[in-house]
Order: sequence, then C-alpha cells, then structure tokens
Amino acid sequence: MTLSARVPGGVERNSIHESGHVVAARALGIEVSDVRISETGGLTNLPGLMADPVREVAVRAAGEVAEVLAFGSPHADAASSREDRAFAYQAAFEATRDAGDAIRLEHDSRAFVRELLSDRWVDVEHVALALL
Repeated sequence: MTLSARVPGGVERNSIHESGHVVAARALGIEVSDVRISETGGLTNLPGLMADPVREVAVRAAGEVAEVLAFGSPHADAASSREDRAFAYQAAFEATRDAGDAIRLEHDSRAFVRELLSDRWVDVEHVALALL
C-alpha cells in the first residue's frame, strides 16, 4: 500500500506535504538542508530559495499540490498551507510588481508544479516514507 492510499492525517499528510516541497526544490536545483515533520506540521529548510522569486513560488506551492495529488484536497486546517500561499503570492508579487501578474504567476506555478510532481510521484512517495 502506498502512503497516499492510507487514511490521510497527521504525520502522514505532513510527510506528503513536505515531500512535495523537497521534490520540487530538488527538481529546480534548490538545495534542501533539513526537513522536519510532526503530527502538527512540518518545516523544509531551503537555503537560497528566496534568491529566485519565480522558483520560490513553485516550491512554496508544491506542498499543497502534493496533498491535492495524494488526498484530493489540502488539509482544511493547515496553517502551513495558508502560510505557503501567502509567501508564494508575496514572491510572485516581488517577481512581477503587479497584482494581476502575480496572481497569474502563482496560478501558472501551481499548474507547473502539479505536472512536475505528477511526473515524479514515486520520488514524492519515497521522500514521504523516509520522513516517517
């Protein structure tokens, strides 16, 4: 049984979320220095992430996108997903300096990262299992 086929919740959901960040970051050439998960959340340390706002938007979106791919939706109460969305929009705005363009960039980044993670789903599952 794959991790995403299990009942979603707690540490398993958080491992999928953080593994989305990890796989997207690695695919985009961004260093991953540390990943931590618990029942209540997770943290992926990505030194240098903010050096490129366009890549940052994609990597920030990747956690929630991984949850959607695995479970059909992001966790309803996940503060980390709301924080990721806020930082992704902030990075998109920094990259574009226009609210409309920032929204389009964030939307396009989600579509890009959905395809990226779909193509690398085996890697997402492997990373998630290693985090448990």
